[in-house]
Amino acid sequence: MRFKRMGWGIAALMVATLAGCGGGGGGGDGAAAPAGGGAGAAAAPAAAVPTGAAPVTLTAATPAATLAALTPAVTVGGVSISSPPTVTFSVTDGATTNNAIIGLGYTTKNSTAMYAGLSNIAFSLAKLVPGTNGSPSKWVSYIVTTVPTYKSATDKTVVNSVPTRPSTDNTGTLVDNGNGTYTYTFFRDITKIKDQVAAATVTAPNNTADLGDLTYDPTLLHRLVIQVGGTVRGTGTNTADGSNSGVTAVPMANPVNAVFDWWPATGRVAKATDTDQREIVSVQNCFQCHSKFTGFHTGTQVGVGVTSASVAAAYPAQRQDTRMCVVCHTDQRRYGRTEATISGSAFSGSTNIVDGRAVGNLPNHIHKIHMGAMLTKTGYNYGGLLYNEIKFPQDIRNCTKCHDGSATATNKTAQGDNWKNVPNRLACGACHDGINFATGKGLTLADHFAGLTTSTYGHIGGIQTDDSKCALCHAPAAIAVYHTAVTAPDTNSGLHVAGGSNNTNAAWVAGNHSNLPEGAIKVTYD
Repeated sequence: MRFKRMGWGIAALMVATLAGCGGGGGGGDGAAAPAGGGAGAAAAPAAAVPTGAAPVTLTAATPAATLAALTPAVTVGGVSISSPPTVTFSVTDGATTNNAIIGLGYTTKNSTAMYAGLSNIAFSLAKLVPGTNGSPSKWVSYIVTTVPTYKSATDKTVVNSVPTRPSTDNTGTLVDNGNGTYTYTFFRDITKIKDQVAAATVTAPNNTADLGDLTYDPTLLHRLVIQVGGTVRGTGTNTADGSNSGVTAVPMANPVNAVFDWWPATGRVAKATDTDQREIVSVQNCFQCHSKFTGFHTGTQVGVGVTSASVAAAYPAQRQDTRMCVVCHTDQRRYGRTEATISGSAFSGSTNIVDGRAVGNLPNHIHKIHMGAMLTKTGYNYGGLLYNEIKFPQDIRNCTKCHDGSATATNKTAQGDNWKNVPNRLACGACHDGINFATGKGLTLADHFAGLTTSTYGHIGGIQTDDSKCALCHAPAAIAVYHTAVTAPDTNSGLHVAGGSNNTNAAWVAGNHSNLPEGAIKVTYD
């Protein structure tokens, strides 16, 4: 399976640093492979050796410009899970000549680190838990423990591993085979993560139950993600000991995320059309507007040769695929967090948990980013990202701009119609944030846009403690109607004739021709 960097041109909307690591669905060509399993699983199959005649060999003397300009492509050979997972993969220059990239195993070990960590490669691993009782399926990350460190540079007292929010694994063992193929063995043994977390002693607000069921279940769909990117070696703090090189941080301009979805018990690799996965959004839809994700998860920070936040905002994110984002931005982001403080409709402080739901959970997070200034509540602050200050440049009801499972969709995804087929409190409540499902009360968006601060009914369906009854009232056809992207005439526009009718030099404008009432006129531009 081969994954190349995405094409892009202009800067992305998001320029704030997001909290945490890590939408979307699976990848793969559907071919069965001995990709891993339970105890006694076979070794991961070897990755195919790149056949190009001009391999790129990286050394300590490789110019920063050469590293920065790499266009890596990653091919996953397979995964074996019998203790710490082992993955085989190859890296090429992304050209049709298939030239190997050798020597990507740069490491950094600072003064408090017990283990060296890879500087430009990181790995994630999660399982997909099927939805129940009306709720959608969800990803659960296994990478939820810290790596032991020393207390300080001079005090070698060991700070033991503790539970944490989802992260990546980069302190395992990487073997560079010298031909463009690599083998990585995780630092963490995911078959034992559940027991390690259960045995941990934690104090409030930490609650290990917030990390979910960490049982390794090889019968469930699993996702491996390999991240290649970050700051070029020898610039910023990408040095052997993590010290400041004194050279302005230079980012790898073309970071890549390789996504490998498979069922360890059988070795079956997910196909794009599989119904038993979670393929909601194609990142190609994101890039129709963003072109490239920048300014978050860049591997650089202000003060390390980066002079300002505006400069840092132009740096490419190491995460360029929502299928990677989703394995870290799970419900597990609630770990160690508390419910946001609110007075009336205004928050104060951080908003990591709102109405009992993790704001960093990707469906919640992404919907709130795009709802932005139209949210009913104010003061949102998730890791420095202020949702209320973001303006979405089109009708927010245009749901199929991002996720679309229809047969005619350019970037169709297998579960792309979940927006209307699987209504639930997490996704719906992300935009309809004025509704409190625990009380059945709250402010509707219609009343909010009308300038009201309270609604007579709030949620007409009343209290909803789970998602089991959502679909009883919210049928797919009705959801599609209520989310028809049609903009009303602007009677205050400069073209409006004083004293004229509402239809003089103004009209109802459709934002999406694929979701209009039967018989509606579809105006196109040729």
